[in-house]
Amino acid sequence: MTLLAFDTSSRRLSVALLAGPAAAWRESESGDSPSEMLIVTIDGLCRKHKIKPADIHFVAVGLGPGSFTGLRVGVMTAKMLAVTLGAKVVGISSLAALAHASGLKGRVAVMRDARKGMVYGASYDIGEKFKEIIKPGLFSREDFLKQVGSVEWVPEDTFPSAASIGKIALDLIRNKKFIPPEKLEPLYLHPRDCNVTRGLTPLGKQR
Repeated sequence: MTLLAFDTSSRRLSVALLAGPAAAWRESESGDSPSEMLIVTIDGLCRKHKIKPADIHFVAVGLGPGSFTGLRVGVMTAKMLAVTLGAKVVGISSLAALAHASGLKGRVAVMRDARKGMVYGASYDIGEKFKEIIKPGLFSREDFLKQVGSVEWVPEDTFPSAASIGKIALDLIRNKKFIPPEKLEPLYLHPRDCNVTRGLTPLGKQR
């Protein structure tokens, strides 16, 4: 099995491969614009590890919320790979990727600035399994803090990791919960303002 995972929701592009008998994650991150570097980074990672495009069986893509342009490029790339390579696609919230990438265990929450006094938020229980408690949504800061209660907060300097997206996606792949390419859509959550977002933005220290 070869799984390609990537996230384009923030200013840091992340691409990862799970391939070969060692089942090792090979991850590449770039500070360049995800919309400009995604295909180049995928190609470079595949060449480095001698993975041919036809060897990619599954694609896991970060759906956001986040940068409008980045998410659009990420989703369109996943659709293109599904059509041209016959790969199966799964989508993972970039908030879930943040929670997983934090390395925290137990009940955790992630909150990022959505502008105009609103936040993107979600909560997860991380243990042997990765369980969604509060699904990704758009909240007022006060309402989200009331809902999550006592939790560990994902640090502000955490970025969505493609390896985390891939690891979360493994359960969906095992259960064959694929998304048809024509139904794959970004998770904007704030569609009226998505054209001015700049990715997942820290809020300042959570309480």
